[in-house]
Amino acid sequence: MCVKYFLINFPDILHIHDLLFIDAPFMKFIYVINKQAEIEFEKILYYKNLKFQKYSKQLDDGREINIYTGILRHYEKYTLEDNPARVVFRTAEDAGIRIGFYYYSGMENFKELSSLSLIRSFPIESDDFGDFSSASGGFRQDLKAGFKSSWEANIARILNKQNANWKYEIASESYATDIGYYIPDFFIQRENGIDILEVKGFWDSRSIRKVSSAIEQAKDEKIIVIDKDYYSLLEEKYGSCISNWEKTGKIDTSFEVPVVGINVKNRFNIAQKLVHGEKLKILREPENAYDSNAIKILTLEDEEVGYIAKDWASIFAFKIDNGFTYECFVHKIEITKKRIIIKLQRNKATLDLLKNIGF
Repeated sequence: MCVKYFLINFPDILHIHDLLFIDAPFMKFIYVINKQAEIEFEKILYYKNLKFQKYSKQLDDGREINIYTGILRHYEKYTLEDNPARVVFRTAEDAGIRIGFYYYSGMENFKELSSLSLIRSFPIESDDFGDFSSASGGFRQDLKAGFKSSWEANIARILNKQNANWKYEIASESYATDIGYYIPDFFIQRENGIDILEVKGFWDSRSIRKVSSAIEQAKDEKIIVIDKDYYSLLEEKYGSCISNWEKTGKIDTSFEVPVVGINVKNRFNIAQKLVHGEKLKILREPENAYDSNAIKILTLEDEEVGYIAKDWASIFAFKIDNGFTYECFVHKIEITKKRIIIKLQRNKATLDLLKNIGF
């Protein structure tokens, strides 16, 4: 368990006695960073007014890490977006700081303490502290490296099976976006150049903006996004033949995607007539003068509804161009936001589609 390794390596961090006098719901946060980022990270902590204790440890490979821990009272009054402990984590990541974020929470009775939760692991190689075998993120003994998720760990296992020359999350190879730095997951040296892999089990508004911005910037490099569509095929191909494969279970290969531009020309009248579940058509427009990733959405009568939002189009254009096909349905109609939400359901795909991305 995660708690076990913290107790073994940093017994002061998880002392239960510091919870006995808390008379309100609490959240205890733990950050792990490389000591080199100490000054910049502490500025973020002070800015968000988070009080903390600091611990230091030197790893077997000579690196020094800092561990910051503290308590956030009345955490239940915050949303996930404005929770100060989470905001610090996101701000640090946006600043290019490699950071691990762990937390646990409980109510007045400390016996109701929940287990330590992991949002992102810090890569601590050759050190038991990093072995979070029961969590999706953390150190993998067979790979001798830390990863944020089981999907990333399995991708590394595939690359090892291929005897590929790969590196994981190189901080110096990052992309500056309007909401912070983006560091891709894998850099792979292939015979015909470098492939960059980004592994995404789910999307939120921040991650889609960062990845799409990086794709736009990567002029001479190819960024390949391994999302549910590609990963489900990878698991089908490699899941039973690679040792230590971490199984996912059934993967839902559907996406809820915004369609914009519905207020242009006659589209608004058409959008108002749409109903939930109505089937729509997808039309790829690689020659579009404004965006080569453009994907138009039409009714079955070929009436224009709008275009898949630019950030999302950068993800789906690549997949459509490489052989994926989708069924498209109306999911939500948000007239006041001048958009609709469609559900894209991937059609059955063959393993041959993996050849286009080097697998």
